[in-house]
Amino acid sequence: MACVQRYVLILLTKISPVATVLFASPRHKRSPLPDKAGKYVAERNTINAWFNKPIKPCKKQKRNLHQIAATFVLLSTFTVELPYPLVYQQGYKMLFMRWLSVFLLCLPLALFAADNTVTQGELDHAKEVIQLKVDSGNQILITRIDNQDKRIEDQKGRIDDVKSRVDWFVGSLGILITALAAVAGTFGYYSVKNKAQETAEIEANKVAPKIARETAEDWFKTHHDELEHKLIAFQKRITELENVAHENVNKTITAFTKRLESLSVNTTNSPAGNGTEEITAEDLTRKPEAEYTFQDWNTRAFAAHSDGDMEGSARYWKQAALASQATPRQIAQSLFNAGVALGAQNRIEEEMAIYEQIISRFDRDLEPALCEQVAKARLNKGIRLSELERYEETIAILDQLIASFGNTSEPTLREQVAKAMLTKAVTLGKLERYEETITIFDHLIASFGDAHEPTLREQVAKAMIYKTVALNLLQRNDEVIPIYDQIIARFGNAPEPTLREQVSHAQVGKGFKLLCLAKKYWANKSSCQQLLQQAQHFFQAALAQSPEKGIVLGNQAYCAHLLGQTSTVRDLLRQALTEGGKWLYEATLDDLAIHPAPPDTEFRVLLDEVWGEVKELAKPTGVA
Repeated sequence: MACVQRYVLILLTKISPVATVLFASPRHKRSPLPDKAGKYVAERNTINAWFNKPIKPCKKQKRNLHQIAATFVLLSTFTVELPYPLVYQQGYKMLFMRWLSVFLLCLPLALFAADNTVTQGELDHAKEVIQLKVDSGNQILITRIDNQDKRIEDQKGRIDDVKSRVDWFVGSLGILITALAAVAGTFGYYSVKNKAQETAEIEANKVAPKIARETAEDWFKTHHDELEHKLIAFQKRITELENVAHENVNKTITAFTKRLESLSVNTTNSPAGNGTEEITAEDLTRKPEAEYTFQDWNTRAFAAHSDGDMEGSARYWKQAALASQATPRQIAQSLFNAGVALGAQNRIEEEMAIYEQIISRFDRDLEPALCEQVAKARLNKGIRLSELERYEETIAILDQLIASFGNTSEPTLREQVAKAMLTKAVTLGKLERYEETITIFDHLIASFGDAHEPTLREQVAKAMIYKTVALNLLQRNDEVIPIYDQIIARFGNAPEPTLREQVSHAQVGKGFKLLCLAKKYWANKSSCQQLLQQAQHFFQAALAQSPEKGIVLGNQAYCAHLLGQTSTVRDLLRQALTEGGKWLYEATLDDLAIHPAPPDTEFRVLLDEVWGEVKELAKPTGVA
């Protein structure tokens, strides 16, 4: 490109004097050309100097440009050196020369444009450069569009946040307005109600008692039929309310829980003596206490316990545990007996401290007698914690007992494990964790169901009875009667009083279930009569061995009333209420709410009459 620029400059410089001559006006008589001939000669010399400089144009352009430049130089020189008169006289030749100069001026430019061709590689390179610029521009536009989209999304998110806040504010404001309206309405209602009551009281006080009584009698006479129809409709609605039985069942489980016995003083493991003649408590009173042996303290403790002196017996057993000659077994036995004596005085905290002392002192001993005392201490402490409603602590200490001796084969330890499982299940029932309660009862029954020891059989029977209570609370009534049948079949002929007591509970429970079924299907007379007769049979069988005769007699009276045996109902009901008192009266009212039947209205009247008679008979003489 440098060589091309140089040729162009040379040509323009050479043409300048030619153009001056060619385009000069013929009207000028004189021309400054001769005067400026020296200047033109200088310019030509400068051009020749430029022309003679070494340049490196392309091969095709070099030859053509040299020729054209030489032609211009010669023409310019010739033209400039022409005498002025000749140029002036031959005007047509000058016109021709003008156009020829123009043609020659344009010719190198056309040749230069024709020879200045672009190769395919240069086009490809230029195309790639342009494509890169386009791609980069597209990428920049895409980036800008993405950024713009993000800004739009951010704006949408902010709009949604503002909208949600506005919705929350509007909702909260609506709730607040509603609450204020409700408060205002309640306040207005009670204000109007109080004013109405005050007005009614004022008006009522103005009316004479006689007029009020007569008005009430007239009103009742007028609305007697309407009230009777409403009462019948109300009784029909009550038939659909089967869940009322929960209250009665809760009372039953409370009663069963109270019957869970704590361990009494165990005297069979206490040493009877050292082989010498026994010394009585009266003889020991004449002996100084400083000389007492373990046997002396133990003898005085049992004597005080037999006389009902629990405080003295607890003190003597504590001293027996401190005797220097006492063995670990005798120490554990004396401490346990002292704890039981403290419990009999309701000194619960001291009692539990004694049990904890036994546990911490002998927990790691493997002797069966010491393990038994540790197990009994844990069990008694768990029972006391349950009585204090510290149920979680109760469950924890009973779990320790079960984990320590659950796999033992010692009969005395198996008895403590069974009692611990039963106590834990009852405690879970107090926490209303009935599903867990049933699981523990099932575990107890499976673990000790085949045992022949009376104490273990008693725990199994109790577990089955308590399980029926939990099933009733869970409304699993269909599973209850089969368990009653199992208890009666398994323990019905047992001679032990404790087992016969559990059998009587099962008989009463099954009889009551049959009675409720009879009321439920009261419309089916044949099935109802059959169920009531079966219930009456179980009540009669339970009466001979049940310790709670009031419940059995009350159920017998109600069953006889439903069967139409009116001659025996009043006497049975009087005996039941005399035995059971107010608790039985209230429990009977709860039972009447289960599947109400038409005879219940008449029985309720009879129940109130007999209860009134029983209360009158129970009043002390001289009390009005």
